[in-house]
Amino acid sequence: MQQKTKAIRLKLDEPPSVNDLYKPVINRNTHQAYMILTPVGKRYKNYVYSVVAKEVRKEDEFISKNDRLEVYIHFYPKNPLRDLDNILKILLDSLQKAKVFVNDRCIVHLQLWKHKACDLNGFITVEIKQETEDY
Repeated sequence: MQQKTKAIRLKLDEPPSVNDLYKPVINRNTHQAYMILTPVGKRYKNYVYSVVAKEVRKEDEFISKNDRLEVYIHFYPKNPLRDLDNILKILLDSLQKAKVFVNDRCIVHLQLWKHKACDLNGFITVEIKQETEDY
């Protein structure tokens, strides 16, 4: 008997640009520079958390530290010039904050597709499931 693969499927608003997510800050004491998350980034993380809380049942969550996950992302941008890789950092960090997985280093397979620009506000679809093959 084959075990059924757990999967999570979400439709989310288009993530903000990386340029809008972080701002440089200099520590007054050590004069070291570092990056902090902007209010735009915090709002997106909270938005993803609320969507996951509504859409994902607790028994569907991937909470094992040993899970090896596959992630499939379809991106429908509002602006056709938007970079595909620009969406990953905040998206994966937001899903981790929402406890869909313990850490994004569990991801062993990641596929991204950029589709034609969408007349509506941009959006993404995400499917996360336990690894089905050894890559």
